[in-house]
Amino acid sequence: MPPSPTAHLKNIPLYNPEPGSVERSSWTRAYYTDPINTQTRAYREAGPVFKINHIGEEVIAMGGLEANKTAWGDNKLWDYPTSNKHFREQFSDRYLNQLEGRVYRKKRQRVTAGFKPSMLMQHTRSMSEVVVREIEKLSGDWTNLRSFCMRIIIAMTSRSLMQVDLPPGMDQTMAISNKHMLKAHTLGMWRHLWYLRPDRIYRRKKIFGYLNSILDERERNPVEQDDILSLSLNAHPKDEPPIPRQELIHDLSQLMMAGSTTTSHTILWNLVFSAITEAWNTKLLEELEGWDADSFSNMGDFPRLRASCMEIERLRPPSMYFDRLSKKPIEFQGVTIPERTWVMHIHSLGHFLPEVYDNPLSFDPDRFLRDPDLPRHDAHGLFGGGAHVCAGAPLARVLQPVAVASILSNYQIEFKEPPDTHACIDVVLAPRVPYIVRFKRR
Repeated sequence: MPPSPTAHLKNIPLYNPEPGSVERSSWTRAYYTDPINTQTRAYREAGPVFKINHIGEEVIAMGGLEANKTAWGDNKLWDYPTSNKHFREQFSDRYLNQLEGRVYRKKRQRVTAGFKPSMLMQHTRSMSEVVVREIEKLSGDWTNLRSFCMRIIIAMTSRSLMQVDLPPGMDQTMAISNKHMLKAHTLGMWRHLWYLRPDRIYRRKKIFGYLNSILDERERNPVEQDDILSLSLNAHPKDEPPIPRQELIHDLSQLMMAGSTTTSHTILWNLVFSAITEAWNTKLLEELEGWDADSFSNMGDFPRLRASCMEIERLRPPSMYFDRLSKKPIEFQGVTIPERTWVMHIHSLGHFLPEVYDNPLSFDPDRFLRDPDLPRHDAHGLFGGGAHVCAGAPLARVLQPVAVASILSNYQIEFKEPPDTHACIDVVLAPRVPYIVRFKRR
């Protein structure tokens, strides 16, 4: 069969989730309110590539398995410094996420030197102890589950990253700061005013000052330690100039806070769906009876825990799409996407396609027990793909199971109101309404 004729960009259909509406914000409003149904409906009605009006601008959207293969298959298609300029603007031109090519690969190798599972597993006990300690501090009082999960990710990460307990309040400060940092990307040109918020500036100074004190202590006492920071510092070639202190602080802040807005939500959704799905909750608790973080050496020993984590990665992926800028013309599905064109890559779309997963909108962790070949790599988009796959993925896949197991094995979760599992975009895929909960000892 001859290839489909190449279409000009102007002939790509404009998809409007609100038929008849002429507002340029219609896609943004629909997507942020109901992202899962909006993206799947667009795919069914418009196909794997279409135009949308997003945040006031016309961009190309692409999603599905072939879109993932194209987007992840050749990293030279994309201009990372421009599409990720909000990282450079808030840190510097040495921040990892906006680098590309050899410079990116070299720095990524250093920054992630401590992300080996064998090293991370050495800290599962202290991570688990942090979770229990933070729950006990609540003394049975009601708390916002989203805020709690964001804080414990910071506290857990500090153990594997630096082997320290944070000063009081620092976990909350870091969690808010990281969420605000990521929010800038959704504001278009208004982000430059966002950067000037006094509370944002205050938090960053407080965080950077604390991280600088950690680096000072490492310089005064350069003892070899089995943590991410030490391994990252030691990965810097000895024959190269020292890394500037500001760059080290920015790198440390990235390692410290990255999961507080993303991985925290996989913990939140896992706790919620497990708590309200009685049959699954019973099976999971059977596996977690007598849970001891010291016994957690690999996910293979806890197949139900793994299945629960993988199902949440699929059903509630924190990151739903990436904005990309084409560096050269891209041929996709008979369409030529010109260079310097903004593309919304909906990398999580495959999670919700019935041709990939049966009953994709249902919480069914057993699917990962029935089929050991799941998830499909071309469909599972939580961490992206290709050379720019999320650098923190190994840590995220330790933090979620340790937190979930430590909580469910020790506590019952009581919800102040019956939990509504509908999701919206609030920087990441988040609950539409707050979950106010309290933890009761089993």
